[in-house]
Amino acid sequence: MTPENGSTITVENVEFRGDGTGTGLTVEADGRIRNCGFYGWDTGLLVGGVHWADPVGCWFENNGVGFCFDSAGDYFNDSYFEGNTFLHNEIAVDLVRVPRAKEINFQNCRFSGNGGNIRNPSNYPFNISYATFE
Repeated sequence: MTPENGSTITVENVEFRGDGTGTGLTVEADGRIRNCGFYGWDTGLLVGGVHWADPVGCWFENNGVGFCFDSAGDYFNDSYFEGNTFLHNEIAVDLVRVPRAKEINFQNCRFSGNGGNIRNPSNYPFNISYATFE
């Protein structure tokens, strides 16, 4: 999803169901992803390009990577990625490249049965003090 006019996008209340291959939703725009579900993908949600999008209240289940942040930009907006559920993913969250060093807050997120919870190869700051790990 890439809007032509460069405005902020909102995707909400959509289920993305896959067959174990591909990407459920690629966002290359500044945006908000709200109350969506990503099930059965190589990558459930990919934020890429040079943009920032934040998932809130989303469900990531049975994906290779639930949520991947791989943006080469320098812009950020809301850093509260709160209320997400990550179940039975090989990797729940992969912070490949994140614009700037703004701390990402995983408040009220639930991580359960994942092969790995948060992969962070570039050591971006994040806060899991109010997340649940089962």
